[in-house]
Amino acid sequence: MNIFTLPCGPSNDSQKSAQKLERLSLILTTLVFLLSGMPKLRIVIGAPIYAVDLIIFYLLIKTPKTQSLNYGGTARLITQLASGYIVLMVLGELYGGWVYGRYFDSIYMLFRCYLAASIIRIVPRQVKNLEVLKLLLKGLCIGLFISAVISILYSFPSTRWLTDYIFSVKMLAPDGEQVLAGNNVYDAAYGGGYRGRNLIGTSTFTSGVMALLWPLVFMSKKLFRSDVFWNRLSIVTLCVAPLAILATYGRTAWLSVIFVLLSILILGSDRGKLHILLGILVASLLFGQVGLDSITAKLPLVNRIVTKTQIVAASGAENESEAERFHAYVEPFEHVLRHPSFFFVGTGVAQRKFDGNAFEEATTASHAIPAMAYYAYGVGGAFCQIGFMLCSFKLIYCRLRQARKKLPCLAWMWQSLLAAWCGLFPWWCFAHGLVSQPRGAMVFFLYLGILLSCEHIYRQMDWLYSRHLSNS
Repeated sequence: MNIFTLPCGPSNDSQKSAQKLERLSLILTTLVFLLSGMPKLRIVIGAPIYAVDLIIFYLLIKTPKTQSLNYGGTARLITQLASGYIVLMVLGELYGGWVYGRYFDSIYMLFRCYLAASIIRIVPRQVKNLEVLKLLLKGLCIGLFISAVISILYSFPSTRWLTDYIFSVKMLAPDGEQVLAGNNVYDAAYGGGYRGRNLIGTSTFTSGVMALLWPLVFMSKKLFRSDVFWNRLSIVTLCVAPLAILATYGRTAWLSVIFVLLSILILGSDRGKLHILLGILVASLLFGQVGLDSITAKLPLVNRIVTKTQIVAASGAENESEAERFHAYVEPFEHVLRHPSFFFVGTGVAQRKFDGNAFEEATTASHAIPAMAYYAYGVGGAFCQIGFMLCSFKLIYCRLRQARKKLPCLAWMWQSLLAAWCGLFPWWCFAHGLVSQPRGAMVFFLYLGILLSCEHIYRQMDWLYSRHLSNS
């Protein structure tokens, strides 16, 4: 039995309703494209109005509530954590606005963050079968390919004229002037080399988003095997995305790539393991022939990785950069004893974003998602973030084991989700963009939404497959 040709189950939708759902799926695909390619596309009418916000707001209103799905076990717990997280988010932003007097900023950020968290409700209502998942992955492939190419081109001095033009378009890159102004610093320090970045954001933010989304393209490779154009685009994206992540020249970015590759080597398919081993062999041979000195001479920013790694190995937590990441896991415990109100509610992200260092929580170490969630949404926010990671890993790992025994034709889906989780993990541990930036939260909840959609598809296929066996 070909699992890809199984029907999606009985449906009483009229033709008009089916057309509406198809239109909403196309709009959702556009949202995925923008989040992976140009999430800062906006116009300014008093306050900035982002295209992704408008699309999410439209989908939130138009998606039929009857499309809600009922989950059991771990998946249900993820949805309950999301509901609690949204409540803490609303309370945190409102409380922060009241404490610091930034009412407009708090309401503005509340609106954006609420829309971001709403994606976990929108995606499972829309992506209920493999055909819609294929459509969504098309948007991801195009957006991620564009982001990867821009990031790579940005890291080379010879293509600077092109990236400078892209970042000069204010509608696409509102902070483009700051980006171009900061280039002179890298010209002097690294011989003309830049840390790769694109329209998603800074180098660190770019690498985190791409490390999370890149492994999901493995799904495209499987689903588009009969479509020549999309299959080739998937292959190209799978090749250039890790290069773009490495081109950001960040230790967390390189660690994410290593984690993804290790997840494939340990729990991937035999063919995936073979491809990774061949890639490592070729890279090792090239590295051995060229040598580290030659590489650092041609790519000066490689020396940045080597030097910082050596400094950390020698000084450990005494290094200022590493100390901040270490304190992110210590200071919240001290802070909550001085401010017991954080047991119940935080002060939101608006104050940190708009007030700089004007209040105590902005000066504390927050280079970790649990720490940032604590300062923004209180102790409950930190536990919700930890719960998201633990529950998602448990769900993926359990389903991967089950799929290999019962539905091996769907194991690829869980392998991709696991690799994405591994790509996310270093960023989750050592950065704060998933909480402090609404577009980071959007990407995070998009991943959780796809995870819940895959859970529904798996349960659906499992039921149909069992029924097929019983009838045969």
